[in-house]
Amino acid sequence: MGSLDRRQPRSARWRESAAWFVAVLGIALGIAGLGQIYRYPEPIVVQSIESLLVIAPALALVYAGYWVATQRRSYEDQWSIATWCLVGSFTAGLLVSGFLLAEGLVGNPVTDSSLLLVIGMLSGGVVGLAAAVANQRHTVELGALEGQDVEDERVETDSLSPHARTVASLASDTRAWFTLQAVLLADRPLSVETIAAQIASLEETTKETVYLDLVQCRLPKLVADGALEYDAASGVVRPADSAEPAAATIEALARLPEEEPSSLEE
Repeated sequence: MGSLDRRQPRSARWRESAAWFVAVLGIALGIAGLGQIYRYPEPIVVQSIESLLVIAPALALVYAGYWVATQRRSYEDQWSIATWCLVGSFTAGLLVSGFLLAEGLVGNPVTDSSLLLVIGMLSGGVVGLAAAVANQRHTVELGALEGQDVEDERVETDSLSPHARTVASLASDTRAWFTLQAVLLADRPLSVETIAAQIASLEETTKETVYLDLVQCRLPKLVADGALEYDAASGVVRPADSAEPAAATIEALARLPEEEPSSLEE
């Protein structure tokens, strides 16, 4: 049985790195803030307020990391969100540092200046994330305004033969490409679990995540395109009986350039 082509886009290999960056930033700042709070005990009311000011934005950043990981966005979009978060944190940190410096120059230094700095950076990170999400939504809205162009492209695509549309759609769907490649290169029908395990090893993610995505999304689409046959009862996947889509796709796979195709994204 052949093996999957390991030439995959950077986004497929490291697509969760931006999410981890955002989450770790929140965890690190949260630990620093809580450490500062409990290192210098305050009255219970003051300590509770300080804890809330640290924990709330820290949890927001951790959740934002999860949100980025679960959103089906490109590698560039994910890192754009993470960059906004980092810039917001550093900008707020610089502003707070300037305030603390001014207070020190006039002889009225602020108590717990390091805690104030951490709280400022946490809040700045959350504001940066909010700005990034707003920017993403604005981009989507602009794309909706160009709906006429999208309709024209759809008309052109509809004029293609069925197997040509299948290959064209795979150019923007790495996981579907891997799925079809695994089935066509195998010398026997494959189970969904086997395909999921192969793809998970390439994408460095969990087999369970890939399995659910295959069953709920990728396989039904490939079956509808006439490229594969999938028996949900037995969990077996095989090439479609119609030879034209499979043959055309095999030919397209054989003609892939040796270098990594930059147009393929998860």
